[in-house]
Amino acid sequence: TDEDSDVESRFALPGLFVSDITLRDKMSPTIFHSIRLSVDIDRVEGLFTIPAGTETLGSEPNTFATGFTVSVKNIGNGPTEYSISCETSDRWIVHVGSSQSSEITIGPLVRLQYVAVSIHVKIPPASSGLSAGDTNQVTCVTTSVNDPSLFTIETAEVEVRESTEFTTQISDS
Repeated sequence: TDEDSDVESRFALPGLFVSDITLRDKMSPTIFHSIRLSVDIDRVEGLFTIPAGTETLGSEPNTFATGFTVSVKNIGNGPTEYSISCETSDRWIVHVGSSQSSEITIGPLVRLQYVAVSIHVKIPPASSGLSAGDTNQVTCVTTSVNDPSLFTIETAEVEVRESTEFTTQISDS
């Protein structure tokens, strides 16, 4: 099977499967032949990700941009854990899922199970010099814990939106 050709590939469960087959002659039942077939199915790792909420991702300064999710699906033939790690090009704070960290491990996901993981990016305060309309790219790498060579990369642009909250301090010296 070409694993890259079909996202919905289904693989047999891993393990050793044994079948006994007996052929008999209908006219002479005492004549028969038996054969034992053994098939050993190897473990196949699989990963498929879909990003959502990448079009309008943004927030005001000093708040979290929410709405970006990465859905992770196990298209392999056995339970697998996945690591999701996200960062922005300018090192803004990123929280993956419900954690306070930029990296989490999910699973194990059974075959064909999927889960949506939310990505939250904190826009730095206005005092950092950012202007409304500035953007920063968030990159999320999802990797199979069992096979680190199996990974996907998803990206989204985060926009700094205009803040209408201002305070003024006037003092008389």
